[in-house]
Amino acid sequence: MLYLWPGKRHCKKQIKNLIMLRTNTKKYQENFKNYFLEVLKNDCDFFPEYIKTDKDRVNYVFVSFDRTYNYLNNIRRTPNYQKRFAEWLQGLPLNIPYTYNDIIELAKKLLETDQLKNEDKIIQNYWIFMALQIIKLRDKLNK
Repeated sequence: MLYLWPGKRHCKKQIKNLIMLRTNTKKYQENFKNYFLEVLKNDCDFFPEYIKTDKDRVNYVFVSFDRTYNYLNNIRRTPNYQKRFAEWLQGLPLNIPYTYNDIIELAKKLLETDQLKNEDKIIQNYWIFMALQIIKLRDKLNK
């Protein structure tokens, strides 16, 4: 038995479940990249036939965003690019989780944990966080 807090005993399995990845770690970024690219590969209706590579799929997401949502009135209404992209994601152009339980399960999967501390905070920031991660992925793939 290991002691983390005075008076409480925890076995190694419980400790492992309490530890989760931070969102700025390489492992988390790799988990997100694999998850998002898998979503794009499975979303056949969204992409034309000539798009084959992961880089082209991610870039096509932003081409679609620019064509459908990133026009002058939206730029004036929401000057922040990340917030505009998050608003576009809320319209569900991609097959990403959008219900409370699905978002929590995705967070557990990406963070490699069984328990989350701040589920409400995760739900509240989900769309803006997804937008940031997708933008970072695009920038990384286009280097």
